[in-house]
Amino acid sequence: MVYFTYWATNPYKKGTRFEQYVSTLFPEPDFIIQDRTRDVSKFLNRRVESDMHPDFLFRNQKTGKSFAVECKWRGKWAQNKNGEIGLWWNRTQGERYAAYGKESGIPVFIAIGIGGSPEKPTEVYFLEADRLHYVFLNQSLIKSGKSASQLAYV
Repeated sequence: MVYFTYWATNPYKKGTRFEQYVSTLFPEPDFIIQDRTRDVSKFLNRRVESDMHPDFLFRNQKTGKSFAVECKWRGKWAQNKNGEIGLWWNRTQGERYAAYGKESGIPVFIAIGIGGSPEKPTEVYFLEADRLHYVFLNQSLIKSGKSASQLAYV
């Protein structure tokens, strides 16, 4: 019971489960996972530079093009003090992912899952990291994101 509660409520575990879900949206043999962040910083108590990269680096086998994906799952939409619906966003992280994309020449997308569970979200949107400049991302901005099938043609 204690393990189930930890597995169901721990933010790191929820994030890992959403990452697993996102990986299924880009299946073999059409996509190769070139790299996946290992998050070893948590276990070493020391910063590991590659842990600051997006969660996945995929390569489309048909086009040969690569793209990176950072995964973020939220249980529900949030509301800001003006009553707008959206999600809170860490701009520093967003700037880091946008810089990674610029330096590597690889498009970086933020996979945002909302509702349901991390392994089966109700909604999923993929937004370009360089579009996310605000601490509160309005619902209309998020819903303007791409679907996983649209990323296949990036």
